[in-house]
Amino acid sequence: MDKIKIYAEILGYICVVATMVAALTPSKKDDSFVGKACELVHKLLKLFPTIGINPATRILEEKLTPKVEEIEKKAE
Repeated sequence: MDKIKIYAEILGYICVVATMVAALTPSKKDDSFVGKACELVHKLLKLFPTIGINPATRILEEKLTPKVEEIEKKAE
């Protein structure tokens, strides 16, 4: 179980660093790739609720999703 936690942390750190690097580069292609990869990692961590997403966080995430979609529609 400890090894799983370490691997999950490492995946999280990789996502953070990749997101920062993608944000610094002008290319939109790498932004979409990193976004998809981090989304995959996020879904993977949801499978393990003890090391991944806290159930209370899921409730907050559900409330946030409509607001993010609203902001994206305004941006277009």
